[in-house]
Amino acid sequence: MGLFKEKPPKEKNEINNKTLKENIANIALAQYRIII
Repeated sequence: MGLFKEKPPKEKNEINNKTLKENIANIALAQYRIII
C-alpha cells in the first residue's frame, strides 16, 4: 500500500515537469519571434 501511495505523485511530477518544459519552450519561442 505504501508503494502504491508513493508511485502516483512521482508520475504526476513527471507530467508536470514535461508540461513545464513545454511551456518554457513555448515562451522562449514566442519571445524569439517577438525579437525578430
